[in-house]
Amino acid sequence: MATKRFEILDLFRFVAILMVMFYHYFSRWSIAHHTVDLYPYSNKYDFFLWGRMGVQFFFIISGFVIYMTLERASSLLDFAKKRLVRLWPSMLLLSSITFIVFTLFDHPIIFPESHALSNLFYSWTFLGKSMNNAGYKYVDGSYWSLWVEIQFYILSAVLFFILKKINRVSFFPYVLFAMALFVVLLKPVMGAFNEMFNLFLYFNFFVMGVVFKELFRSDQPWSFKCIHWHIMLLFLLLIEWAFFADDGVSRALDGLFIVAFYMFIFFAHRRWVPQHPVFSVFVLFGEASYLSYLMHQNMGVLLINKLAYVGPFDFMVPVGVMALMFVLSAFLYRHFEKPTMAFLKKRFFAIPH
Repeated sequence: MATKRFEILDLFRFVAILMVMFYHYFSRWSIAHHTVDLYPYSNKYDFFLWGRMGVQFFFIISGFVIYMTLERASSLLDFAKKRLVRLWPSMLLLSSITFIVFTLFDHPIIFPESHALSNLFYSWTFLGKSMNNAGYKYVDGSYWSLWVEIQFYILSAVLFFILKKINRVSFFPYVLFAMALFVVLLKPVMGAFNEMFNLFLYFNFFVMGVVFKELFRSDQPWSFKCIHWHIMLLFLLLIEWAFFADDGVSRALDGLFIVAFYMFIFFAHRRWVPQHPVFSVFVLFGEASYLSYLMHQNMGVLLINKLAYVGPFDFMVPVGVMALMFVLSAFLYRHFEKPTMAFLKKRFFAIPH
């Protein structure tokens, strides 16, 4: 059975990766936030610190999409296969390209972690912070959020299929919501745990996505019978604001993400999809956002650093690098990721399309 794509969610993915790129190309590696400048324009355009919140937007999208994927999976093994097919081939390709590029061209060295073969192999495991004390790191630091995603996949899948086995799968969003409340109570004593398993620092966002999936499912999402979902979203947002958000801008962006998903529910129930050709391009970039995420940071910053252009239009260099990353990711999505996924599903895992 074909999997329906939601174009608006792909637009959200595009917005999320664009936010992260602005953060990584204008703020993250400036002298204001790093020990040395990796940009030739220094901190002249350091206006995008909160672009890092694009990762949280991705987490809400993941909560929605993973719940949908779980409902379509026939078993825990089937779900695991689908996630493996979705994530691993692109990670294998782009982490390897990153390692090769930095081995050949990163002199003097600006990202030493991208030169270690052990880090390349470690990147393929998705284990993230769980093994940092052993000296391993990702070849690209932006991969950190994938470990958060993997933890949510494992937790949600095990919970979902346990509930399914006892015919209580409808309890799934309620159990996740209860866990989000419980985590707040335990937060003062979870410091060491969160160093290794950091899912619960971002758990509210995933649960928001799950709740939005329930609203999307309802034929009357604005009726009184759905009021409990709206209340749950309010509580999740308040928890995020009170216990996890760093500042007022982060709280404002949290609220905007919620508004965006309410707009998605509104338009989806009216079966509206973006029709303009420009939107189609953005949708494609959103579809390819996983590839953009994997390749954009270290390789993009290296290119900006090597070009070393300083002048009245130096801001156009990172903008051009963004455009290049989107074009490359779209090309790889069409000619590598989609064909590879189709091949693996058909030949090795027998997963229906």
